Amino acid sequence: MIQTFAALFVFVPLVSSPAPSAPQSPRAELVRPDAAPSRAHAAEERVLALYEVRDLVGGSEAELAPDSGALPLLGDLFVRRNAAESGDDAAAQAREAARKQTLELGRFVLARLAPKPDASEYQLEVPAPGSLALVAKPELHQRFKAFVQDQRESPLLVDLQVRWIEGSLAEFAALGVTRESGPKALETSAEELDRTLASGRFDTLSAPRLLSHPLQRASISVMDESKYVQDWRVEKVLPGPKEIAVPVLGTLRIGQTATVRSAVLAKGDVALELAVERSKLAALRTVETQVRGAGDPRLEIALPEVQTTRVTASGLVANGGTLAFLVQDASGVTQTKDGRELLVLVTARVRSEAK
Repeated sequence: MIQTFAALFVFVPLVSSPAPSAPQSPRAELVRPDAAPSRAHAAEERVLALYEVRDLVGGSEAELAPDSGALPLLGDLFVRRNAAESGDDAAAQAREAARKQTLELGRFVLARLAPKPDASEYQLEVPAPGSLALVAKPELHQRFKAFVQDQRESPLLVDLQVRWIEGSLAEFAALGVTRESGPKALETSAEELDRTLASGRFDTLSAPRLLSHPLQRASISVMDESKYVQDWRVEKVLPGPKEIAVPVLGTLRIGQTATVRSAVLAKGDVALELAVERSKLAALRTVETQVRGAGDPRLEIALPEVQTTRVTASGLVANGGTLAFLVQDASGVTQTKDGRELLVLVTARVRSEAK
């Protein structure tokens, strides 16, 4: 059974404010410049600006309200503050994921400014999940906010197609992709690429498409779900009553996931930042377990071993262009079970929101 899941993450930067003359909270103190600017050099001194980042997915307006007690995190997961503060592992992991996502957004915007600022020109912190603190000179703040505003107010959408392709290294080399090339913008047009992929030399595992606004984080997954027996329990049933062993089923999900963030730059070029993940069943072992009750039978359970490979990539493509890269594990191996290689092709097309 093949299922497709999609999630969109929307980021809304709020108006920034200069750093207070004295610390107002631990958040401000965390990134506040060490010394207050002198009047003569105030324009050149770095100031603090806070940007709130909202993840508007899967909840009602009431759930997202500031006083609702909910922390908007990834997907449709909402964790109550008291649960997060209690040390719950799932809540802590979700908060850390939201913190990283917030930091990634800030770095993505800064890397797309022209000219690109040097890392020594700013300090970027995440004092709390969903809050981005930037310490920089006023000129960089202005460029940062102008870029974000242009992206947020743009009437354009980015049409993304993520294709997972199997083939040989020799076949991929004809596209200009090798193990050493890294993420590469293909020189061929989208139409020519479609004809090449339809030639029969390649196998397309999946090719989902989605629309996203600039700066929006979008994720899509194509997964194969299977049930397996992960344990047994004993229940009393009628007639009898008598005890029987009942299987406890687990769900095995294997397939491909891609998370993409994009920005539309000058002349319609598209900046892409991606994280892709492929999971496959490496082995399925079975063992016998002793069930206590129902005659104490020895029954079989399954122990699936899932191999997961994660790859990040970034690049710049023209409107309608394609970014290509191999999915390699830590050892640099990309081969599938039959010795073929796995290639990801991300084609970005800029479209008008009215269409």
